[in-house]
Order: sequence, then structure tokens, then C-alpha cells
Amino acid sequence: MIVAGVGCRKGARGADIEAAVAAALARAGLGAAALDLIATSAAKGVPSVAEAAALAAAGPTARLIVARVAVGPATCALAEATS
Repeated sequence: MIVAGVGCRKGARGADIEAAVAAALARAGLGAAALDLIATSAAKGVPSVAEAAALAAAGPTARLIVARVAVGPATCALAEATS
């Protein structure tokens, strides 16, 4: 399972978030079809929310496959659940 963890600054547009996810997928050499889930945090002020959300949503065996990628006001990190 591949999970995209997303973080953004207030006022970020959907296009900014989409661009960050696309950049992270490209860095991993993956297409959009490989993505199983998008996760974020409802809490504000959480540091490294992209990485934390990806790892938390992918489960206890998860590992980061792409560290945080920033595109404008949005960030994305990818985690993969391993068995």
C-alpha cells in the first residue's frame, strides 16, 4: 500500500496539493494509479505533517519511500506499508 501524506499552509489551492503529490510520485517513479490513500492531519502546528501522516496512515510496518517534497505552499511524502 502506498500512502501520500500531505501538508500545506493556509490558503493553499487544490492545484498546489495536486502538484506536490505528483512531484512525490514522480520522484518515486510511480504513477497516480499506484497511490492507495492520501492522509493529512486535522491539527494545526504539527511539524513534518507530510511524513507523519504518511507513516501513520500506512501502519506500523511503514517506511518512507519519498521524503517530504515541497511545491509552493504544499508538501507531500510517500510511505509504503511493508510486511
